[in-house]
Amino acid sequence: DPCNLFIKDLGPKVMSGDLFQAFRQFGTIVLAWVMKNVATGKSKQFGFVSFTTDEATSKALVTMEGATIRDNLSRIVV
Repeated sequence: DPCNLFIKDLGPKVMSGDLFQAFRQFGTIVLAWVMKNVATGKSKQFGFVSFTTDEATSKALVTMEGATIRDNLSRIVV
């Protein structure tokens, strides 16, 4: 889906709420979540942000590539 961003290289302490806060400035977010290991509950250090529009997704991609989220540089992939 073109409105979804894959965010990798997240720090182990980054939570879904952190992604929401970091990306909400670009538009309405449908979902923002960090994937966790089911057995341990620990972060897999990647997540997704889904917007309602392509425009918001594009703005976030351009602005947030290599951004710091909770003291870790993150990489964004469409």
